Amino acid sequence: MANCPVTLNMEKEIKF
Repeated sequence: MANCPVTLNMEKEIKF
């Protein structure tokens, strides 16, 4: 999922 640009943005905000 880290390959998706949307997921990358979420990781910074939600911090998966």
